[in-house]
Amino acid sequence: MQGSADRDVPPAENTFAAATVPGAELLTLDAGTHLALYTHRDAAAAQARLRRGARRR
Repeated sequence: MQGSADRDVPPAENTFAAATVPGAELLTLDAGTHLALYTHRDAAAAQARLRRGARRR
């Protein structure tokens, strides 16, 4: 999970990291910063639920 406005770990680095890990999925929270998981808690939870549902199909 990354925030699109993260200045500590640029999104391009996370994209690269996710591409190198087999089976990894990268979730980007729009306008999120380095702490997007905490500052965008509702959006993060909703996206996680959607992804879990998509995997079950």
